[in-house]
This record gives sequence, structure tokens and C-alpha cells, in this order.
Amino acid sequence: MGRYSTTIFKEVLPDGATITVFPDECPPNPRKEFSQLGQMFCWHRRYDLGDEHQFANPDAFEADFARVPHVRLPLFLYDHSGITMRTTPFSCQWDSGQVGWIVVTHDSLREEFRRKRISKNLLVKAADILRGEVAEYDQYLQGDVWVLEHLDPDDQVIDALGGIYGEDYAIEEAKDWLTSALEA
Repeated sequence: MGRYSTTIFKEVLPDGATITVFPDECPPNPRKEFSQLGQMFCWHRRYDLGDEHQFANPDAFEADFARVPHVRLPLFLYDHSGITMRTTPFSCQWDSGQVGWIVVTHDSLREEFRRKRISKNLLVKAADILRGEVAEYDQYLQGDVWVLEHLDPDDQVIDALGGIYGEDYAIEEAKDWLTSALEA
């Protein structure tokens, strides 16, 4: 299949150059590398998940956050031949369960969105952003992070971009690169 055995997209241009998409072997952890609205508080005996925090267990977390206005969503993990995370429970009671919370305080929302008052719409928007952060982190956990590469006919790199989350998005970007290369 070419340079990478797990290439998911490869197009050869008329001049012999190629555009490929393959797994990012050193993907950036979005919880450490990117700015996030929420904080992930996780507890698991085998995995280091989410963000660093000072809470030894969920009870300590609850005692601290019970008095702070916040938005939070539960974090559920499914662990079977790999791990996946989301904000709703999995149907398998044996290989899944809640591992923590993703949280944003009202003070953080006021600061991020430059608001004095927290409206219902802002709370809904915050929950949607938190779900998106969990989805992105899930892509990282599952290895759904990709590299795009544009090679000349001699297999020399013309351009490369890694850290692309989501197979569908990576292929869409590769097709855009292909269109741009054909129009050049």
C-alpha cells in the first residue's frame, strides 16, 4: 500500500507526487497540548486519564465542588481491546463504568465568555463544548489522529501536517490538499 502499511488515503497526482493520510504515531494529547474550557477529573487504577488534579478520590472532589457553581458531565470509559470515553453510559456493565467528570465553573465561564451573568443558553453552550472536548479526547485515546503528507515524485516531503483528529476530517483535508495541488 505504499510508504505506510496503514495508509487510509493515497492519491497519486499526474506529476507523480502523492498525498497520503496515515496514523499519527505521536499524537498530541489534547488535554495537555491544547487550551480547554473544561477540566477532566478522572480516577482509574490502570490508566492516567484526563487532567492532573489534587483530588485523591471522587469523594474529595465532591466535597470541594459541591459548593462551587459549575457545569459538569460524567465521564464513562469502556475498556475492551482498547479504551473509549464518552459522557453517556455504555451498555456493557462488565467492561465499562464512570471514571470521573468533566467540569467548568461558572467563574471560568464568565471569564472565557466575558459575561457577568450566566444564562441558560451559556450553560447549554458550555455543556456542548465539554461534550466536544470529550469527543476529541476519545479520538486521542482510540488512536484516531492522523498525518497528511504531500510527497514529490522522489518521495521528498513537500508538506506535512500531523495531529488531525478524526479519520473523516483527515480524509476531507487530504481531498482539499489534492484539489489545491491539481489547481497549482
